[in-house]
Amino acid sequence: MLQAAPTAETASASLESATSFRYGLVVTKKMGNAVTRNRIKRRLRACIKSLLPLYGKPGYDYVLVARQAALILPFAVMLDDLKQALVWPDSPTATKK
Repeated sequence: MLQAAPTAETASASLESATSFRYGLVVTKKMGNAVTRNRIKRRLRACIKSLLPLYGKPGYDYVLVARQAALILPFAVMLDDLKQALVWPDSPTATKK
């Protein structure tokens, strides 16, 4: 699950923060023990670092909420899923609320 929101404007906001990305990972204890959670985080971090510079919006914060499938999915499938999640809000078929 991916959530994205514009970076909050602060008094100390600079041009660098408007052109950079921030991300967070949520991996709950339901996913397993510490070794399992860390493995999921490593896999998600690798996906983010390879795709966010290409498909992310500058000045946005991204939060990835891990699911159990993140542990067993092939890495190529994870990359494709994240790419679709990053591109979807800008697609012409996306519904606006």
